[in-house]
Amino acid sequence: FPISLGNILEIPLPNDKEQPILGIDSHKIKAYFYNIELSVGGHQYSCYVGFSEGIIYPLFGQHGFFDHFSIMFDYQEEIIEIKPKNKIDDNRNKN
Repeated sequence: FPISLGNILEIPLPNDKEQPILGIDSHKIKAYFYNIELSVGGHQYSCYVGFSEGIIYPLFGQHGFFDHFSIMFDYQEEIIEIKPKNKIDDNRNKN
């Protein structure tokens, strides 16, 4: 996620959980990780999120988002459908 979003959420960044990650263009960037609560379609769960100055748009990853939801994209109809795979509150991310 953009570090500016972390600042808006008043998350103390940068923090001591710095890790280098690869951006979309395969360049290494610094990310600062923090556990946050996300709410998607009324379902709330914990997620370990990286915040970085090198990211402009929030990106959801395989671990922490796509492993909790089934996602269907229909480009022609301009529909995105997000459904929880199981009861999220009982399967919180333990990071």
